[in-house]
Amino acid sequence: MRVAIVGVGDGWEDAPVNGTEVWGINHLICRRPVSKVFDIHVLDACYTEEERQHLVDAREKASEDNTPIIEIGNYPLKEIIHEFGTDYFACSAAYAIALAIYKGYDDIDLYGINQAAGTEYIFEKGCVEFWLGIAIGKGIKVTVHGEKSAVLMTRDKMLYGFNVPQKGR
Repeated sequence: MRVAIVGVGDGWEDAPVNGTEVWGINHLICRRPVSKVFDIHVLDACYTEEERQHLVDAREKASEDNTPIIEIGNYPLKEIIHEFGTDYFACSAAYAIALAIYKGYDDIDLYGINQAAGTEYIFEKGCVEFWLGIAIGKGIKVTVHGEKSAVLMTRDKMLYGFNVPQKGR
């Protein structure tokens, strides 16, 4: 089984439209069809009014399209914590990756999940990479798409100590 986990960062538009299950992070559904929406937010805790409006719009679009939403109320958190022995979650993408591992997917593709330095995502990068490490350790094929993605890449995209470019992801 293959799943594409798609964020709203650069490269989201490269994700497949047909033939692959697509889990959209937050308001991606407002840009393209998805199989599931991952929205692990409490509306009252949004940082900005714009962020809150994106989430409201996404929930409305999911309702119109009859697309399932994975949110705090129906995410199998206790089961996943029990299975993996950790509650390290810093973003919706990490929750999606953990669920894909838990559900037994063989292939995980990431699009538009860039975790770039200089943004709020830098605080989430370690968590996303932690869950990808668990996936790789379980033999799951992980592919990170997008030239701008910093996921599974060093700061300068060079193999530390060897001064050669990372082939990566």
